This record gives sequence, structure tokens and C-alpha cells, in this order.
Amino acid sequence: LRELVGWENLSIADPKFEQAKPEEVGHLGRFIGTTYDRLWGESTACVIATPPATHYRIAKQCLEAGQHVLVEKPLALNGRDGMELCLLAEKQGLALMCDDTWAYHAGAMKAVEAMRAVLYLSQRQEYRFVWTNPRAGPSEEGILWTQGPHPVSLMLKAQGNGPDMVRAIITPLRAELTYETVRASTTILLAWDTQAKERSFGLIDKKPRWLPFQNNYHILFRDNGRISPEPLTEMCRAFLKSIDNHLVDWHALKVVETLELAHQMGGK
Repeated sequence: LRELVGWENLSIADPKFEQAKPEEVGHLGRFIGTTYDRLWGESTACVIATPPATHYRIAKQCLEAGQHVLVEKPLALNGRDGMELCLLAEKQGLALMCDDTWAYHAGAMKAVEAMRAVLYLSQRQEYRFVWTNPRAGPSEEGILWTQGPHPVSLMLKAQGNGPDMVRAIITPLRAELTYETVRASTTILLAWDTQAKERSFGLIDKKPRWLPFQNNYHILFRDNGRISPEPLTEMCRAFLKSIDNHLVDWHALKVVETLELAHQMGGK
């Protein structure tokens, strides 16, 4: 954020403010204490990077205080709360945006375009996403809400609409989600008990053929000899534009609603 033109007086509130060491956090911005409501009198926008269970509450308070909001994924833990945030932002004339970093990764979006290009061929398509991460144990909100938002967002971008049918098997450390539409079947595998981090997705046809995209988004993507911009920076730049245009991230709500369907079917 500090590198982008348009941000001034960047301030940070953190519950662990007293534990922070000046040499570790000084380059980030001006720390003002442990409570974020102290930011509202001198700011126009807030970035929320807190545990998922707190997103709805904090985002609602910030919007009610007249702040534009960028919130880490997911937007909320259910569609009702997500809809309330979107409607509140629209009513207040404020920007509301949710973390969707992979949408700003040139390699990821090129893979999505390849998946979308064959969607309307005669045969039904099969998509597969694998999202794994070594982790000591389950999170409070569960693997679905921690690992699921990014692959579900990419799936919706590839398919263009939501699923007609959902199946889900969800355990504390693993989840297998299946989303069915008339033209495509998508399997999303989430895991926390793997030794290595994996982010891969692609299209499987009857050959079969695999169109993969692998490695973390921090690996810069080269397109025609040019290195594409860093995704997180691009997302922050998009947030600045959304503030100028008072945009509401309705796609983020669709992601929450799609995850909620799996949550209801998987019982976790």
C-alpha cells in the first residue's frame, strides 16, 4: 500500500500492539494502538486482515463509520451476512472489496481463460482444483472457509455462473467439493495435512489432457517476455480504483454463497 500513489497517512491498529517491536513494524506505517475505531477520524478507507470469523463484524462497523473497505477473504461466513455488507456499502455509497489475489495473477487468469474457452464445446467439461497447505491443526472457522475462497472464486470465473448441484465431504483437515452445472463438473480438493503447498487447477478432457497452473502466486508470470505485475500490488491498486467509483464486490458474495452450499451439504 505504501508503494502506491494515492495512499497517504497509512495507520495500523493491532491487538498485539504492545508486543510489536519498532524495528519490525516501523516500515509498515504508523501504529496507533490496539483498537481500529481510532482510525476512523483520520482515514477514508480500511483494510481488514483479521481471522475470518471477525470479517463481518469489523467490515460492518467500518462501513457504518463511512469507511471504504478491503477485507481479507472470505467476505463473511454466510450469505446473509455477506448480502448485508454489500447492501450497506451500496446504501452508504462506499467501496467494498474482498481479497481475490489470484484474479490479479496473469498466469492464473490465462489458465481460467483456457478453461472458459472450451466451456461451450459439445462435450461436458471436467475441472479440477487442488489447494493444499501444511498446517499444524484446523482453524476455528474450518478448512472450507480458510482454503476454499480462492479456488471457488476461480471456478466461478471459469464457469461464468454458480452450480446447479453440490456435493461435499468435509473433515477438519480435508475437504472434497463437487460442483455440477449443465456444462461442467468441478472437483475442489482442500487439505491441511500435506507436506508441501500446492495450488493447481485445470481442465481435464477425455484424452485426458491436463492444463495446469502450479506454484504460489508470488512466482511472477512471464507473458511474451514481459514479467507481469505482482498480484497483491495489483489488487491494492484495484481497490484504489474501486474507491474512486464506489464499487461493491458482488462476486465476493457469490463466492460466500457457493461455499455455504458446500458447508450445508458437508455438515461442517
